[in-house]
Amino acid sequence: MMWSAGKLDFIYEQFAVDPVLAMDEAGSCGRWIASACCNAGVVPDHVRDLAPGLLSDIRVVPGGAPLRAKSPGVGLVSFKNGPKPHELADLSEFIRDHWV
Repeated sequence: MMWSAGKLDFIYEQFAVDPVLAMDEAGSCGRWIASACCNAGVVPDHVRDLAPGLLSDIRVVPGGAPLRAKSPGVGLVSFKNGPKPHELADLSEFIRDHWV
C-alpha cells in the first residue's frame, strides 16, 4: 500500500484511533482501507488497473507444489494471507533471493 502524504492521511488517522477495533470490524487491513476510502468518497487506484499484468498474487497451499518462479512480466508479487515466504521450508531461488 502507498499513498501521497497529505492526500489520504485519514486512512492512518482513523486506523490509529483504535487499530484492534478496526481490524476486528474489517477482518483485514485491505478491507478496512477500502471501507475508509468508500466512507470518505475516495476511489483508490489499484495496481491491477494502473499496470495490468504487473501484480501476481500467490496463495500458498500447504502441502502443495513449491513456488518455482514468478510469471513472465510480473514485477510485483503479493503473498495473500499466509504462510508468508519466511515461513516456508521449500522455496524457489526466486523467492529466497527476494523475500528471505
